[in-house]
Amino acid sequence: MKIKILKVNQHCYAVAVLCRCLGISRHYVYNQYKATKQKSIANHAEKTLAIFNRSYQSYQTRRIRFAL
Repeated sequence: MKIKILKVNQHCYAVAVLCRCLGISRHYVYNQYKATKQKSIANHAEKTLAIFNRSYQSYQTRRIRFAL
């Protein structure tokens, strides 16, 4: 919940100020962003690999980008 509030308001206020107001550490926020990004990358990699394998490993970069 606090991370969502931070994401919505980070374009208006500094992250350090928001963390102080919400009572969370910047380290916690950094780790949450990092974990979310890693999950996103892993999900994207799985989708790309699935498309590549469905095409009998014949798709090239342009076709995979179009399929995503």
